[in-house]
Order: sequence, then structure tokens, then C-alpha cells
Amino acid sequence: MRLKTKNCANGIKNKKKALMFTVISGIVAGFINGLLGAGGGIIAVLALGRLLGSREEDKHDAFANALLLMLVLSAVSLITYIKGGVLDETGGTILSLAIPALLGGAVGAFLQNRFDVKILKLIFSIVIIYSGIKMII
Repeated sequence: MRLKTKNCANGIKNKKKALMFTVISGIVAGFINGLLGAGGGIIAVLALGRLLGSREEDKHDAFANALLLMLVLSAVSLITYIKGGVLDETGGTILSLAIPALLGGAVGAFLQNRFDVKILKLIFSIVIIYSGIKMII
């Protein structure tokens, strides 16, 4: 994936800003994911959406590319949690959720390009708002 910057008339100056934004967004996404066990993907989607552009195809790319980043973030967090002894000893709880989640992820990824970006943004926003309200309550 090659990052495209908006208003790239100034060349290197804009590329440096894009690189700095990418590094800071990555640090924040990793920190939030490590601290909370989730949330880094939200930051990744927002950052990639800003970096990749405003066309509908760019927004689809942002959602798709954020998945790879979430995989890496989740793997690092998982390893850290395992080393810290925080996970369920038997693994039964994780497996009972992971297998259906894999199936749901495959179906969602298959359907993602079939949805208009506005619908994806709406679904994403609803999930974020619902999650935030549940966490506050």
C-alpha cells in the first residue's frame, strides 16, 4: 500500500507531514490497543481514512487496510497478555468466541465491497457509540 496525501502540491513537505501523522497514529493505536485490549482499530480506520483520501474506493481501502493493522495490534497485545497471565487458563472462553468471530470476519470482509461507504460509516459509528455508552454504563 502506498500512502497518498491530500493536497500534495508541496511534495516532500506534505510527505513528511503524512509520515509524521502515520507514526503518531500508529503509536496512539498501539497504545490504546495495549492499554484497553481494543480500540486501536478505530484509530487505524480514522487515520487511514484521512491518509488514503476521500474517494469511495479510498474509504473501502481504509477499512480493509485497518484489518491488517488490527491483526498485528491484537497479536502483540495477545502475546503481552499471555506473558502477563491475564488470559483464561483453559482457553475455552477464547475459543468459543474466536471460531464464530473468524466466520463472521470472513463474511464481513466478503460483503464489505458490496456496501456503500456511507452505510459502512453509519455501521461503524453506531458500533462506536454503542460501545462507548456500554462502557460508561
